[in-house]
Amino acid sequence: MPALLAFHILGPLQVTHADAPVMLGGPRERVLLAALLTEHGRVVSVDGLAQALWGDRPPATARHQVAIGVSRLRKAFATAGAGRDVIATWAPGYLVAGGWLDARCFEERARQAHDALAAGDREEAARLLRAGLSLWRGPALNGIDRPFAEIEAARLEERRLLVTEERIGLELDLGRPEELVGDLLALVRAHPLRERLRGLLMLALHQAGRRAEALAVYQEGRRQLVEALGIEPGPQLRAVHQALLRDEPARHRGTLPGQPGGPAPQREAPAPPRSDPALPVPAQLPPDVWGFIGRRAELDALDELAAISGTAANGAGDRPLPIAIIAGVPALCRPSRLPRAPGAAAAGRCAGRIPARTWRPR
Repeated sequence: MPALLAFHILGPLQVTHADAPVMLGGPRERVLLAALLTEHGRVVSVDGLAQALWGDRPPATARHQVAIGVSRLRKAFATAGAGRDVIATWAPGYLVAGGWLDARCFEERARQAHDALAAGDREEAARLLRAGLSLWRGPALNGIDRPFAEIEAARLEERRLLVTEERIGLELDLGRPEELVGDLLALVRAHPLRERLRGLLMLALHQAGRRAEALAVYQEGRRQLVEALGIEPGPQLRAVHQALLRDEPARHRGTLPGQPGGPAPQREAPAPPRSDPALPVPAQLPPDVWGFIGRRAELDALDELAAISGTAANGAGDRPLPIAIIAGVPALCRPSRLPRAPGAAAAGRCAGRIPARTWRPR
């Protein structure tokens, strides 16, 4: 049960004393308290509080204004009957050490649920996870528009989703699929790329006798992954899909393949070794040109350049290295084909003089 003084950050910031709300004051005081509560039980420096309030551009009077804000918060707690020592001065700043914090209670319930699950009590583990999730009243730190609050809110939201997935998996193990389909549909719609939620929805639909809908959920998820990221579903979701096709997921219920307690995802058989290790590495050149029509004058000019003797690419020859520049539409004049075209048109007269360039895969 919450203590006499309770801090709530799993939703809009709220403080209660003896179940009565504490009036915190204006936006500055609320940001200060939120910064202290995200580090509940640890000292937050005055500079850290100034950073929370003003970012990288604090005013020259930042330290003084932080002290004024803390004083106003202490007065609000005293007025509510909680006392002024709720916020303690501790070099190099302040801390909130007492009171009940919903985020800390949420983590404690999750830890207790893991202990119960390790002891084999799935019913108790599911109950504890439900109790922890019931503490949420909306997006964490809603209304605190500061970077530190957004970062902490994102961390807490990820924890909420992980615990939600664990709770739903346990509920499926306990045979309650019909009660979960609605919640899972909403969660998958809100997080369409989260594959574990999609896999749980597929299992819940299958257990509820809605196998065709479960398969459709997989196809929709695969389509979104391919369109949004250009990737296929991961091995766990693919394993759920294969189990659905074989009508097998009821055996492992809410535990996805590859997770603790679930079947191992089936792996594709490795490709057989190459029988001839000396096979050449494939090149990325187009086929040889077997015929070349027109451009007779240009081809003759190339033949003349290729026939010049006494040249060397490193400058060591008697004559400068001749260079021919050919311009044209890229799709019709690929550099990899240029050395072959004059040789083909002139019956191979320069085939030995202009070596073809080979590009190999990297």
